[in-house]
Amino acid sequence: VWIKTGNSKTVWLYYGDETLGSESNGQEVFILFDDFISLDADRWFVSSEDSSIAEGTLRINTGSFGLQNQLPYRLQDGYMIESRVRFDAFDTALSGLLPGISSSRFTTTDNAGSAAAVLQLRNHSSQSVSYRAADGSSSSFNKGSGSPNDWNSTERIWYVSGISVKGDSVSLWKDYAETTSLAGISWAKDLRYLSLGSYEGDAGSNIQ
Repeated sequence: VWIKTGNSKTVWLYYGDETLGSESNGQEVFILFDDFISLDADRWFVSSEDSSIAEGTLRINTGSFGLQNQLPYRLQDGYMIESRVRFDAFDTALSGLLPGISSSRFTTTDNAGSAAAVLQLRNHSSQSVSYRAADGSSSSFNKGSGSPNDWNSTERIWYVSGISVKGDSVSLWKDYAETTSLAGISWAKDLRYLSLGSYEGDAGSNIQ
């Protein structure tokens, strides 16, 4: 349960009374929130040949969704990005991002464009989830890559995936538990974008 309290120190929780209506409102609680009831074309740049939105779920079979515009704040200033995701198929392709954050809308192959980025995705022909990190100072993922601890994913199981950044430190999360931490990163560029799907932004790129 996420609650935005403002200056209040007291929270009242009511349950078991079916006459009470829900006060749930993600837009009021989070700085950025999307439940994918419909496509917000002002928010999302769509680079996908095969995707759909139905019943609060964004399904991406090929390509990517990335922010239309950069965020007005830097994600390395103590922010966390979280998404509820699942894999529907096992394939030879990389999975879509779970999510990914970067200094550009999408990240080029092997980070040839020298973006600052933290990506979390499933490996080729594998159920293991991996990460890649770059500080934006070189055309590589120069701050590490590997597999978070204890994340061997299963098809058609929902997971809550997250990336948090505070200064020079990054934490990767699975189901609200930290799986990996990285430290000592001097960011050469600001992290102001997040994306879902193929990290390269190729509309026809097949993902798991």
